[in-house]
Amino acid sequence: MVKCKDCGQTFGSTQALSSHVRNVHAVGPKTEDQVESDSGILDLKKEV
Repeated sequence: MVKCKDCGQTFGSTQALSSHVRNVHAVGPKTEDQVESDSGILDLKKEV
């Protein structure tokens, strides 16, 4: 499980989380925020 750092909602996969972040929080793949999110997602995935 991965958690959205912005709203706390949890998802079953990093792909689902990435889609949620783009759609709900309007963060595009080329912004600095998205890069930071990707790093956080990788760290969360390793902990599972």
